[in-house]
Amino acid sequence: MVNIAGHTFVISGGASGLGLGVAQAVVLQGGKAALLDLNVEQGEVARTQIGVDSCKFFECDVGDSKAIATATSGVIAWIHETKYELGGIIPAAGIGLPTFSIDSDGKSCDMDMFDKVLRVNLRGSVELVTRFLPYWTKTPLETNELSQDGDRGAIIFVSSIVAFEGSVGMAAYSASKAAISAVTVPFTRELAKFNIRVVAIAPGVFESPMSRALPEEVQNLNGRGLQFPRRWGQPSEFASFALHILENVYVNGTTFRLDGGMRMPVQYVA
Repeated sequence: MVNIAGHTFVISGGASGLGLGVAQAVVLQGGKAALLDLNVEQGEVARTQIGVDSCKFFECDVGDSKAIATATSGVIAWIHETKYELGGIIPAAGIGLPTFSIDSDGKSCDMDMFDKVLRVNLRGSVELVTRFLPYWTKTPLETNELSQDGDRGAIIFVSSIVAFEGSVGMAAYSASKAAISAVTVPFTRELAKFNIRVVAIAPGVFESPMSRALPEEVQNLNGRGLQFPRRWGQPSEFASFALHILENVYVNGTTFRLDGGMRMPVQYVA
């Protein structure tokens, strides 16, 4: 296992929602959080909230390759400065835009919108992770009294239950999240020789700015699929599960549903 304390964790979408929840959790355990986000104002608020000595904000649009490269260089420089070695990457940034095979006006799928969702959710996550690998794969292996396996840490991709049961209007989002789950096993096999684990979490509906931006009728429909507990998930609950993955070296190479037994409704209002 990698001790959270003494390590840096890179979190895209780290200024709010699930990403912020993970950042708060790793800092409470003695780690440092590199927050990557497009929203500068929100990022600085999050940094102040978490603690300026324990996290640093990097402006980054994960849909922009140059922005990812710049942020990666900045994070690595910060790691060298703090001596808190890289222990994990959690690409939690994402967008959800409606895409229909044919919309209510009889128009075919907006492929520009489709491409945008995949660029941010899929390519942005994969590119962020792979940018760090030339550095990460050469860092010292972690051994301690709890683990002699030489763990470098873990990548925790953020998939979604819509990867398995997407509803009407969610083709692009579902495709992007299904692809995230799909790359998890190949990456697990490729990175095993470097002692880096790869896992995906597929959350149900959690409290986040993106979830709350959904139309009210969609939020109500989501509520029908809830089992127990009959409420939306909290970022702290996602973070708790993410920390377990980081700390349990035998967790590797799979996608875990974290949804309270929720199943998505068949149809939304188009």
